[in-house]
Amino acid sequence: MRRRGASLLFAAATAAALSPPNRSVKAPSARQATTAVRGGVLRAYDSLLKRRPLPTKMASSGAASALGDALAQTIVGNTYDPRRTLVFAAIGVFYFAPLLHLWYKALHKLEKSGVASGRFTRRQIIGLQLLMNQSIGAMCANGGFFYAYAAFDRWL
Repeated sequence: MRRRGASLLFAAATAAALSPPNRSVKAPSARQATTAVRGGVLRAYDSLLKRRPLPTKMASSGAASALGDALAQTIVGNTYDPRRTLVFAAIGVFYFAPLLHLWYKALHKLEKSGVASGRFTRRQIIGLQLLMNQSIGAMCANGGFFYAYAAFDRWL
């Protein structure tokens, strides 16, 4: 039951991310959002993401993977293994970032071609994207993780 709830939550979050924005709620301007962070870090990151998307995603994914593993090791309370953190950072940089970059690019292309052709409504395309992401995409990404972990664990 717990697994089903997590799957439903993930599906709902994916659907919300793929759905069109709610125009009735006024979003804060980019200036308001970035002034909260001194120096416009978010603005600089967004600019870098637009200019060089894959390298930016690779750096972000590596940093997030390393931080996540370091926190997990700290919370569990075992001795900290920096090599394991390096393995997870490498998986984030060289496996997840390029894979998901290309996967979501393909899903976006599916949306553009499906809506532009007029054969499908936007809701139908979102449903198809959600179905593909939760079946094909999740299976490939999560299944491939174990191979990537084994490879990077031997390599590093």
